[in-house]
Amino acid sequence: MRYTTLLPLAAVFAGCQGGGGNSTVTLHPTPENIPEIADSRFVLYEQESDTIAWVDFSALQGYSIGVDEGSPLEMISYVWDTAVGMDAFYFVDYVDSHIRVYDFRGELTAVVGRRGDGPGEFPQAIKVAVTDTDKGALLVVGATARRIAVFRQQDSTYVLENTFMVTASIVQGGICVMHGHVYTTGYLEELDGIIHKYTLAGEHVASFGVPYKDPSPFVRSSLADRVVLECNKTHRVIAYAHRYIPVITGFSDTGHVRWRVKLGDMDIAPAEVSRTVGGQFSLSFGTTRSGQSRDLKILGHLRAEAFIVSYYTEGLKKTGKQHFFKMNADTGQGAYLGWSSGWQGDISQPRVIALDADRLYTQKSIPYPRLGIYPRPDLIQ
Repeated sequence: MRYTTLLPLAAVFAGCQGGGGNSTVTLHPTPENIPEIADSRFVLYEQESDTIAWVDFSALQGYSIGVDEGSPLEMISYVWDTAVGMDAFYFVDYVDSHIRVYDFRGELTAVVGRRGDGPGEFPQAIKVAVTDTDKGALLVVGATARRIAVFRQQDSTYVLENTFMVTASIVQGGICVMHGHVYTTGYLEELDGIIHKYTLAGEHVASFGVPYKDPSPFVRSSLADRVVLECNKTHRVIAYAHRYIPVITGFSDTGHVRWRVKLGDMDIAPAEVSRTVGGQFSLSFGTTRSGQSRDLKILGHLRAEAFIVSYYTEGLKKTGKQHFFKMNADTGQGAYLGWSSGWQGDISQPRVIALDADRLYTQKSIPYPRLGIYPRPDLIQ
Protein backbone atom coordinates (compact mmCIF):
# COMPACT_ATOMS: atom_id res chain seq x y z
CA MET A 1 0.00 0.00 0.00
CA ARG A 2 1.44 3.38 -0.98
CA TYR A 3 -0.04 6.70 0.01
CA THR A 4 0.74 9.80 1.94
CA THR A 5 -1.42 12.48 3.47
CA LEU A 6 -3.07 15.05 1.25
CA LEU A 7 -2.62 17.85 3.74
CA PRO A 8 -0.18 20.58 2.65
CA LEU A 9 3.35 20.38 3.96
CA ALA A 10 3.66 22.50 7.11
CA ALA A 11 6.71 24.68 7.37
CA VAL A 12 7.66 24.25 11.01
CA PHE A 13 11.05 25.86 11.20
CA ALA A 14 13.25 27.94 8.97
CA GLY A 15 16.35 30.06 9.24
CA CYS A 16 19.18 30.12 11.71
CA GLN A 17 18.93 29.00 15.29
CA GLY A 18 21.73 29.53 17.66
CA GLY A 19 23.61 31.91 19.77
CA GLY A 20 22.06 30.84 23.07
CA GLY A 21 20.75 33.27 25.63
CA ASN A 22 17.39 34.98 25.83
CA SER A 23 15.48 35.92 22.71
CA THR A 24 12.83 38.41 21.77
CA VAL A 25 9.78 37.33 19.78
CA THR A 26 7.91 39.33 17.13
CA LEU A 27 4.52 38.16 15.88
CA HIS A 28 3.77 38.37 12.17
CA PRO A 29 2.04 39.79 10.27
CA THR A 30 2.85 43.14 11.83
CA PRO A 31 0.18 45.89 11.66
CA GLU A 32 1.96 47.73 8.85
CA ASN A 33 1.50 44.71 6.59
CA ILE A 34 -2.28 44.46 7.06
CA PRO A 35 -4.08 46.85 4.67
CA GLU A 36 -6.75 49.05 6.18
CA ILE A 37 -10.20 48.61 4.64
CA ALA A 38 -12.17 51.78 5.34
CA ASP A 39 -15.33 50.86 3.41
CA SER A 40 -17.42 48.43 5.45
CA ARG A 41 -18.91 46.99 2.25
CA PHE A 42 -15.55 45.34 1.65
CA VAL A 43 -15.29 43.68 5.08
CA LEU A 44 -17.01 40.29 5.03
CA TYR A 45 -18.07 38.31 8.09
CA GLU A 46 -19.28 34.80 8.77
CA GLN A 47 -22.99 34.65 9.50
CA GLU A 48 -23.75 31.92 12.00
CA SER A 49 -27.50 31.31 12.08
CA ASP A 50 -30.04 28.61 11.33
CA THR A 51 -30.77 30.23 7.98
CA ILE A 52 -27.22 29.96 6.62
CA ALA A 53 -26.77 26.98 4.32
CA TRP A 54 -24.01 24.40 4.55
CA VAL A 55 -22.62 21.81 2.17
CA ASP A 56 -23.75 18.28 3.07
CA PHE A 57 -21.57 15.94 1.03
CA SER A 58 -23.56 12.92 2.14
CA ALA A 59 -26.45 14.30 0.10
CA LEU A 60 -24.39 14.78 -3.06
CA GLN A 61 -23.78 12.06 -5.64
CA GLY A 62 -20.32 12.36 -7.13
CA TYR A 63 -17.29 10.54 -8.49
CA SER A 64 -14.29 9.35 -6.49
CA ILE A 65 -10.64 9.22 -7.55
CA GLY A 66 -8.25 7.04 -5.59
CA VAL A 67 -8.29 3.59 -3.99
CA ASP A 68 -6.86 2.09 -0.80
CA GLU A 69 -4.69 -0.38 -2.70
CA GLY A 70 -4.00 -0.69 -6.40
CA SER A 71 -1.63 0.36 -9.17
CA PRO A 72 0.28 3.65 -8.81
CA LEU A 73 -2.06 5.45 -11.21
CA GLU A 74 -5.12 4.20 -9.34
CA MET A 75 -3.89 5.54 -6.01
CA ILE A 76 -3.49 9.12 -4.82
CA SER A 77 -0.17 10.02 -3.25
CA TYR A 78 0.63 13.69 -2.57
CA VAL A 79 -1.54 16.30 -4.29
CA TRP A 80 0.51 19.50 -4.45
CA ASP A 81 -1.66 21.66 -6.73
CA THR A 82 -4.82 21.46 -8.87
CA ALA A 83 -6.43 23.21 -11.85
CA VAL A 84 -9.72 22.96 -13.73
CA GLY A 85 -10.16 23.43 -17.48
CA MET A 86 -13.23 23.43 -19.69
CA ASP A 87 -13.05 19.67 -20.19
CA ALA A 88 -10.70 18.28 -17.55
CA PHE A 89 -9.47 18.32 -13.97
CA TYR A 90 -5.69 18.37 -13.37
CA PHE A 91 -3.53 17.73 -10.36
CA VAL A 92 0.18 17.61 -9.60
CA ASP A 93 1.34 14.26 -8.26
CA TYR A 94 4.27 15.47 -6.20
CA VAL A 95 5.65 11.98 -5.48
CA ASP A 96 5.82 10.84 -9.12
CA SER A 97 6.41 14.36 -10.51
CA HIS A 98 3.76 14.35 -13.20
CA ILE A 99 0.39 15.91 -13.99
CA ARG A 100 -2.66 13.66 -14.02
CA VAL A 101 -5.63 14.61 -16.21
CA TYR A 102 -9.17 13.38 -15.47
CA ASP A 103 -12.52 13.84 -17.13
CA PHE A 104 -15.47 14.97 -15.03
CA ARG A 105 -16.50 11.38 -14.27
CA GLY A 106 -13.17 10.79 -12.54
CA GLU A 107 -11.62 8.76 -15.38
CA LEU A 108 -7.90 9.19 -16.01
CA THR A 109 -7.41 10.47 -19.58
CA ALA A 110 -3.74 11.50 -19.69
CA VAL A 111 -0.51 11.73 -17.74
CA VAL A 112 1.68 14.70 -18.61
CA GLY A 113 5.41 14.49 -17.97
CA ARG A 114 7.49 12.35 -15.69
CA ARG A 115 10.45 12.84 -13.39
CA GLY A 116 13.57 13.79 -15.33
CA ASP A 117 15.53 16.61 -16.91
CA GLY A 118 14.66 16.05 -20.57
CA PRO A 119 12.12 17.87 -22.77
CA GLY A 120 8.64 17.47 -21.31
CA GLU A 121 10.02 16.03 -18.07
CA PHE A 122 9.89 17.60 -14.62
CA PRO A 123 12.72 17.44 -12.07
CA GLN A 124 10.01 18.17 -9.47
CA ALA A 125 6.52 19.21 -10.58
CA ILE A 126 4.93 21.56 -8.05
CA LYS A 127 2.36 23.82 -9.78
CA VAL A 128 -0.24 23.61 -12.54
CA ALA A 129 -2.53 26.10 -14.28
CA VAL A 130 -4.70 25.85 -17.38
CA THR A 131 -6.55 28.12 -19.78
CA ASP A 132 -8.54 27.48 -22.94
CA THR A 133 -7.67 29.02 -26.30
CA ASP A 134 -8.87 28.74 -29.89
CA LYS A 135 -6.08 26.22 -30.44
CA GLY A 136 -7.02 24.02 -27.46
CA ALA A 137 -6.21 23.86 -23.77
CA LEU A 138 -2.95 25.46 -22.68
CA LEU A 139 -1.36 23.73 -19.71
CA VAL A 140 1.28 25.57 -17.67
CA VAL A 141 3.38 23.53 -15.26
CA GLY A 142 5.80 24.61 -12.58
CA ALA A 143 8.40 21.95 -13.43
CA THR A 144 10.74 23.10 -10.65
CA ALA A 145 10.88 26.02 -8.26
CA ARG A 146 11.84 28.31 -11.17
CA ARG A 147 11.18 26.43 -14.42
CA ILE A 148 7.88 26.83 -16.29
CA ALA A 149 6.79 24.36 -18.98
CA VAL A 150 3.99 25.23 -21.44
CA PHE A 151 2.01 22.43 -23.14
CA ARG A 152 -0.66 22.58 -25.85
CA GLN A 153 -3.42 19.98 -25.87
CA GLN A 154 -3.74 17.97 -29.08
CA ASP A 155 -6.66 15.53 -28.79
CA SER A 156 -5.80 13.37 -25.76
CA THR A 157 -2.12 14.31 -25.59
CA TYR A 158 -0.23 17.40 -24.43
CA VAL A 159 2.67 18.61 -26.55
CA LEU A 160 5.47 20.70 -25.08
CA GLU A 161 5.62 24.17 -26.67
CA ASN A 162 8.13 26.00 -24.54
CA THR A 163 10.05 26.13 -21.28
CA PHE A 164 11.44 29.18 -19.54
CA MET A 165 12.92 30.24 -16.23
CA VAL A 166 11.31 32.68 -13.82
CA THR A 167 13.36 34.92 -11.60
CA ALA A 168 11.96 33.94 -8.19
CA SER A 169 10.87 30.64 -6.67
CA ILE A 170 7.20 29.67 -6.97
CA VAL A 171 7.32 26.94 -4.31
CA GLN A 172 5.44 28.88 -1.61
CA GLY A 173 3.23 30.80 -4.01
CA GLY A 174 1.17 30.21 -7.11
CA ILE A 175 0.82 30.48 -10.86
CA CYS A 176 -2.07 31.23 -13.19
CA VAL A 177 -2.47 31.88 -16.91
CA MET A 178 -4.83 33.96 -19.04
CA HIS A 179 -4.85 35.94 -22.29
CA GLY A 180 -1.41 34.81 -23.41
CA HIS A 181 0.42 35.55 -20.17
CA VAL A 182 1.65 33.54 -17.22
CA TYR A 183 1.51 35.08 -13.74
CA THR A 184 3.78 33.77 -11.00
CA THR A 185 4.64 34.84 -7.47
CA GLY A 186 8.01 34.98 -5.80
CA TYR A 187 10.27 37.22 -3.74
CA LEU A 188 13.79 38.46 -4.32
CA GLU A 189 15.32 41.60 -2.88
CA GLU A 190 16.05 43.04 -6.30
CA LEU A 191 12.55 42.50 -7.70
CA ASP A 192 10.03 45.32 -7.74
CA GLY A 193 6.91 43.39 -6.83
CA ILE A 194 5.65 40.00 -5.67
CA ILE A 195 3.52 39.08 -8.73
CA HIS A 196 5.37 38.63 -12.03
CA LYS A 197 3.89 38.65 -15.53
CA TYR A 198 5.50 36.72 -18.41
CA THR A 199 4.62 36.03 -22.02
CA LEU A 200 4.20 32.39 -23.01
CA ALA A 201 7.67 32.65 -24.54
CA GLY A 202 9.10 33.61 -21.15
CA GLU A 203 9.62 37.35 -21.61
CA HIS A 204 9.22 39.23 -18.35
CA VAL A 205 6.60 41.95 -18.84
CA ALA A 206 6.05 43.48 -15.40
CA SER A 207 6.13 42.94 -11.65
CA PHE A 208 3.61 44.41 -9.23
CA GLY A 209 2.15 44.05 -5.74
CA VAL A 210 3.94 45.12 -2.56
CA PRO A 211 5.94 42.30 -0.90
CA TYR A 212 5.87 41.71 2.84
CA LYS A 213 7.65 44.55 4.63
CA ASP A 214 10.16 44.18 7.45
CA PRO A 215 13.59 45.67 8.25
CA SER A 216 15.13 42.19 8.32
CA PRO A 217 16.08 40.54 4.99
CA PHE A 218 15.61 37.17 6.74
CA VAL A 219 12.01 37.98 7.67
CA ARG A 220 11.21 39.41 4.23
CA SER A 221 12.61 36.40 2.40
CA SER A 222 10.92 33.94 4.80
CA LEU A 223 7.44 35.45 4.72
CA ALA A 224 7.02 37.47 1.53
CA ASP A 225 6.24 34.64 -0.90
CA ARG A 226 3.75 32.66 1.25
CA VAL A 227 0.87 33.71 -0.95
CA VAL A 228 -2.07 32.46 -3.04
CA LEU A 229 -2.98 33.54 -6.56
CA GLU A 230 -5.86 33.04 -9.02
CA CYS A 231 -6.75 34.54 -12.42
CA ASN A 232 -10.16 35.54 -13.77
CA LYS A 233 -10.19 35.58 -17.56
CA THR A 234 -13.60 37.24 -17.87
CA HIS A 235 -12.60 40.46 -16.11
CA ARG A 236 -8.79 40.22 -16.50
CA VAL A 237 -8.34 40.27 -12.73
CA ILE A 238 -5.70 38.55 -10.61
CA ALA A 239 -6.79 37.79 -7.03
CA TYR A 240 -3.92 37.69 -4.57
CA ALA A 241 -3.51 37.21 -0.82
CA HIS A 242 -0.78 36.54 1.69
CA ARG A 243 -1.64 33.35 3.60
CA TYR A 244 -1.12 35.09 6.96
CA ILE A 245 -3.09 38.24 6.10
CA PRO A 246 -6.92 38.00 5.73
CA VAL A 247 -7.15 40.49 2.87
CA ILE A 248 -7.79 39.61 -0.77
CA THR A 249 -6.54 42.09 -3.38
CA GLY A 250 -7.85 42.20 -6.94
CA PHE A 251 -5.27 43.46 -9.45
CA SER A 252 -5.87 44.34 -13.08
CA ASP A 253 -3.68 42.48 -15.56
CA THR A 254 -1.60 45.65 -15.78
CA GLY A 255 -0.92 45.63 -12.04
CA HIS A 256 -3.35 48.25 -10.76
CA VAL A 257 -5.34 47.61 -7.58
CA ARG A 258 -9.02 47.18 -8.48
CA TRP A 259 -10.34 46.29 -5.01
CA ARG A 260 -9.47 44.90 -1.60
CA VAL A 261 -11.66 42.73 0.62
CA LYS A 262 -11.03 41.80 4.26
CA LEU A 263 -12.27 38.59 5.89
CA GLY A 264 -13.27 40.03 9.23
CA ASP A 265 -13.56 36.77 11.19
CA MET A 266 -10.41 35.08 9.92
CA ASP A 267 -8.10 34.78 12.94
CA ILE A 268 -4.84 33.32 11.66
CA ALA A 269 -2.29 31.87 14.07
CA PRO A 270 0.69 34.22 13.77
CA ALA A 271 4.19 33.34 12.70
CA GLU A 272 6.82 33.94 15.38
CA VAL A 273 10.21 35.42 14.62
CA SER A 274 12.77 35.14 17.41
CA ARG A 275 16.09 36.91 17.70
CA THR A 276 18.66 35.88 20.26
CA VAL A 277 21.00 38.21 22.08
CA GLY A 278 23.61 36.94 19.63
CA GLY A 279 21.62 38.32 16.73
CA GLN A 280 20.46 35.02 15.23
CA PHE A 281 16.94 34.72 13.74
CA SER A 282 14.53 31.80 13.75
CA LEU A 283 11.02 31.52 12.34
CA SER A 284 8.29 29.17 13.58
CA PHE A 285 4.65 28.58 12.72
CA GLY A 286 2.46 27.67 15.66
CA THR A 287 -0.33 25.11 15.80
CA THR A 288 -3.75 26.44 14.86
CA ARG A 289 -5.93 26.39 17.98
CA SER A 290 -9.71 26.17 18.27
CA GLY A 291 -11.28 29.30 16.82
CA GLN A 292 -8.25 30.11 14.68
CA SER A 293 -8.19 29.79 10.89
CA ARG A 294 -5.84 28.43 8.23
CA ASP A 295 -5.71 27.16 4.63
CA LEU A 296 -6.79 30.37 2.90
CA LYS A 297 -7.70 29.50 -0.70
CA ILE A 298 -8.88 31.48 -3.71
CA LEU A 299 -11.08 29.32 -5.92
CA GLY A 300 -12.61 30.30 -9.20
CA HIS A 301 -12.90 29.18 -12.75
CA LEU A 302 -11.25 31.41 -15.36
CA ARG A 303 -14.56 32.25 -17.05
CA ALA A 304 -16.57 32.82 -13.87
CA GLU A 305 -17.96 36.14 -12.71
CA ALA A 306 -16.68 35.71 -9.17
CA PHE A 307 -13.94 34.24 -7.04
CA ILE A 308 -14.89 31.87 -4.25
CA VAL A 309 -12.63 32.30 -1.23
CA SER A 310 -12.45 29.74 1.55
CA TYR A 311 -10.64 29.07 4.78
CA TYR A 312 -10.84 26.47 7.52
CA THR A 313 -11.50 27.30 11.17
CA GLU A 314 -10.54 24.79 13.85
CA GLY A 315 -13.16 23.73 16.40
CA LEU A 316 -13.33 21.65 19.53
CA LYS A 317 -14.21 17.95 19.24
CA LYS A 318 -14.26 17.77 15.44
CA THR A 319 -16.41 20.88 14.97
CA GLY A 320 -14.12 22.66 12.49
CA LYS A 321 -15.65 24.31 9.42
CA GLN A 322 -14.59 25.36 5.93
CA HIS A 323 -16.16 28.76 5.25
CA PHE A 324 -17.03 30.09 1.78
CA PHE A 325 -17.31 33.66 0.48
CA LYS A 326 -18.11 35.03 -2.97
CA MET A 327 -16.26 38.06 -4.38
CA ASN A 328 -17.24 39.58 -7.69
CA ALA A 329 -14.10 39.55 -9.84
CA ASP A 330 -14.89 42.92 -11.38
CA THR A 331 -15.92 44.94 -8.31
CA GLY A 332 -14.84 42.95 -5.27
CA GLN A 333 -18.37 43.15 -3.87
CA GLY A 334 -18.96 40.00 -1.88
CA ALA A 335 -20.99 38.00 0.59
CA TYR A 336 -20.76 35.04 2.94
CA LEU A 337 -22.12 31.88 1.33
CA GLY A 338 -22.00 29.23 4.05
CA TRP A 339 -19.85 26.43 5.38
CA SER A 340 -18.96 22.77 5.25
CA SER A 341 -18.27 20.67 8.31
CA GLY A 342 -14.92 18.96 8.78
CA TRP A 343 -16.67 15.96 10.35
CA GLN A 344 -20.12 14.43 10.47
CA GLY A 345 -20.07 12.44 13.66
CA ASP A 346 -16.94 10.30 13.40
CA ILE A 347 -16.83 10.45 9.61
CA SER A 348 -14.23 12.77 8.08
CA GLN A 349 -15.68 15.07 5.44
CA PRO A 350 -13.79 16.26 2.33
CA ARG A 351 -12.41 19.77 1.82
CA VAL A 352 -13.24 21.78 -1.29
CA ILE A 353 -10.05 22.47 -3.27
CA ALA A 354 -11.33 23.69 -6.66
CA LEU A 355 -14.52 24.45 -8.56
CA ASP A 356 -15.97 25.39 -11.90
CA ALA A 357 -19.41 26.53 -13.06
CA ASP A 358 -20.98 23.09 -12.58
CA ARG A 359 -18.82 21.12 -10.16
CA LEU A 360 -16.74 21.27 -7.04
CA TYR A 361 -13.63 19.19 -6.40
CA THR A 362 -12.62 17.83 -3.02
CA GLN A 363 -9.86 15.98 -1.23
CA LYS A 364 -9.68 13.93 1.94
CA SER A 365 -7.03 11.77 3.56
CA ILE A 366 -9.01 9.57 5.97
CA PRO A 367 -9.11 6.57 5.78
CA TYR A 368 -6.97 6.91 2.61
CA PRO A 369 -6.28 9.74 0.13
CA ARG A 370 -9.11 10.44 -2.31
CA LEU A 371 -10.28 13.18 -4.62
CA GLY A 372 -13.95 13.81 -5.34
CA ILE A 373 -15.95 15.44 -8.13
CA TYR A 374 -19.44 16.59 -7.11
CA PRO A 375 -22.20 18.65 -8.72
CA ARG A 376 -21.91 22.22 -7.50
CA PRO A 377 -24.61 22.76 -4.87
CA ASP A 378 -26.83 25.83 -4.76
CA LEU A 379 -24.87 27.13 -1.76
CA ILE A 380 -21.69 27.78 -3.74
CA GLN A 381 -23.15 29.78 -6.63
